[in-house]
Amino acid sequence: MLRLAYFLLTLAFASPALGQSVGPRHKLTEIKSNLLTAAPLNTSQSFDLPDNLAEGYAVLALFFEFTRVAATRVDVTCSAKRRKTGGSPTTTLYVLQVCTVASGVCTLDNAIGQKDVSGGSANWPIRFDILGYSNINCTVTSVAGGASDLVTVKGNLVAE
Repeated sequence: MLRLAYFLLTLAFASPALGQSVGPRHKLTEIKSNLLTAAPLNTSQSFDLPDNLAEGYAVLALFFEFTRVAATRVDVTCSAKRRKTGGSPTTTLYVLQVCTVASGVCTLDNAIGQKDVSGGSANWPIRFDILGYSNINCTVTSVAGGASDLVTVKGNLVAE
């Protein structure tokens, strides 16, 4: 009996799947090529996810690598196109929204990621909920940005 108890105790500590909760696993897909590479922010920069790449995923995680010279803020806005049943996407862009709940009321606002970069170069992630969307387009702009203010954007897609 003592030998059985020792064996069970050893198994519980040897395998993380036994004896403790590890939570759900999510499928993570890295977008292999950069969405933007060292793009100057003296003008707005846009990128599209490849057609229908986002379908079946719940989250778009964007990773920004920003080299600052003059910009004080970077803004990111993403939009989606509605897919017609059995057809290609519509041409209408719908800006992704966030819901702020107060007193049981959901107030919708454009999902704009803003980053204060007045302190210097920075790296940061932004997460957009995209479940049900396809054909995602994002635009990156800056306040007071110049040709030497550069941004590289990488991405991951996460399925539930």
